[in-house]
Formats: sequence, structure tokens, C-alpha cells
Amino acid sequence: MEKDTKKKVKSSRKNVLKKHSTNVKKKDVYEDNWIYVLLLSAVLILGEALKGYSFPVRNFSLSYALFLLPIIYFLTNYITKKKGYKIGVLSISVSALSMVIFVAFMNLITGRGFDFYNVAGDFAGYFVSQFVNITIYQFLLDNTETNFILLYLTYVFALVINYLFYSLFYINTLSLDTYWISYFTTITIQGIMIVALTFIDMQVKRGV
Repeated sequence: MEKDTKKKVKSSRKNVLKKHSTNVKKKDVYEDNWIYVLLLSAVLILGEALKGYSFPVRNFSLSYALFLLPIIYFLTNYITKKKGYKIGVLSISVSALSMVIFVAFMNLITGRGFDFYNVAGDFAGYFVSQFVNITIYQFLLDNTETNFILLYLTYVFALVINYLFYSLFYINTLSLDTYWISYFTTITIQGIMIVALTFIDMQVKRGV
């Protein structure tokens, strides 16, 4: 009888510890996911803030935000690779909403008022290009071996879609005299950055 009682006590303790550890793991995963989501949102907001600052290149100027855009796509792909497609979609949705809220907040503070049209091009370009980006990226993860060229082209294609939507929204406000040279200069700079980011991406191990 005493032995049976001791066995029951030990087994009950193990079950309690097992349940406790399972709950802790679930809680850690949940919190970890939101850290990634908030990180992407923070970098995107920083990029939006930097759009007001530029540096001269011959007879035109480029925004400092161009250096952050490839990193934003890299972070999204990292989240998708480590946490899965659903968390990738969540991070895109939350970060896009955060960008709109940030722009609205800053406009209200500065007394300019908020007009969604002013951020519509950025929102559409970011949202659509990100979904295209992670959809292709997830397809490559599931159906191909790690390939530098395919990964590189995925990043570049996402950038092209982003700029395409931005241009469609604000075509009337763009200076066509310098548009194409600034466009190709931006893509070239970002393309060089993407070479390094693609190499780093290939070293990241898949989480799920």
C-alpha cells in the first residue's frame, strides 16, 4: 500500500511539472512572436520617419529611408522562416497599421491634419509587396533548396512592386525629369545591400 501511494504521488508530481512546463513554453512562444512583430513595426516606423530626410546625388536627392527598406523585407522573411507564414502575415498587418497610425499621429501633432491619401501609396506599396514577398518566399522554402539567385530576385521583385504602387498613387506629384535616374539609382543601391542580406538569409535555419 505504501509503495502504491508513493508511486501515485510521484506520478502526480510529474504530471503537474509537465503541465507547468508546457504552459511556460506556450507563453514563451507567444511573447516571442510579438517581439518580432513589434520589431518589424518599429523599423518600418523609423523608415517612415526618415523619408523626410534626404541626401543629394548630382541633380536629385534620395531619401535615407532607402537603406531601411531591404532590411524590412529581410526581417519579414526572417520572421516567416523562423515562425511560419501566419506570423509573417500578422507582422505585415500590424506593422502596416502601425505605419498609418504613426503618420496620422505626427500629422495631427504638427497641425497638418490627416488625409489617408498622403499615406495610401506607401501603405499599398508596402502591404502588397510584402504579401507577394512572403508568398514567394514561403513557396521557395517548401519546394526548393536554398538558392541565392531565387532569393535575391524575390527581394528585388518586392522592391519593384513597392515602387510601382507608390508611383501609381503619386504619379502627378513626381518629377519625371529625374524620376527614372533616381529610381534606378535607388534600386542599384538597394540591390547591393540585398546581396549581403541574401547571404545572411541563406545561413538562417528554418524554425518551423
